Amino acid sequence: MHRMWKKLRHYITPTPENTYRPHVLQKSWLVFFLACSLMLEGFLVSSMVARQTDSFITRTPTTQAAAVSLESGQVLVRTVVRVMSDPTVANIFLGVIGVLVLLVVVLAFFMHIEVQSHEALAGGVVIAAIAFVLLGANVHFLTTASATAAGISALAP
Repeated sequence: MHRMWKKLRHYITPTPENTYRPHVLQKSWLVFFLACSLMLEGFLVSSMVARQTDSFITRTPTTQAAAVSLESGQVLVRTVVRVMSDPTVANIFLGVIGVLVLLVVVLAFFMHIEVQSHEALAGGVVIAAIAFVLLGANVHFLTTASATAAGISALAP
């Protein structure tokens, strides 16, 4: 357990072993977090469009051979797409990414600012800001859409 905590500490806090530069602020990790944020947003937006147009998520196969092929090869993919396209899951992941990166930036800034790369700190702030903007947009547009749908359904006879 101690070994795992020591390895995790190198990723999130500035220590002498990582030359006071957390691994999460390295360019490869920042690109990974940006890719995750954009992928989650892509899944969410595409699922909303697919629900409105009755696309591939809800369509059923027409033949028995297509059903067997669908079950054998695409069940896992469909499950992942459905889970990632859930607004709650996407918002939780975006919030976790934003908070994690911002926490590491704050720790690096206040613990050892004199040895921190300004590009790494700025990159971390930008990635956290992107995650929080996407989270805010999701919350705003999804609550607006649900309120509009509730109003339309209340007017229906």
